[in-house]
Amino acid sequence: MRKSSLLVVGAASGYYPIGATYSALPAGCAYSPYGGVSYYSCYGSWFRPYYGADGTYYDVVATP
Repeated sequence: MRKSSLLVVGAASGYYPIGATYSALPAGCAYSPYGGVSYYSCYGSWFRPYYGADGTYYDVVATP
């Protein structure tokens, strides 16, 4: 599993590659539940949170 703590403000759409995992969300993300699943929308990219041994992580996923 690849983990990163990258925080980017004002990133362009598509900046976050699908499949990447981050330990924090960039500033300005919006909580966007869809189909009973939690997502966060950030600058045109979508993140799905999950819980790991060291806390919460966010996978970049395709638009739900």
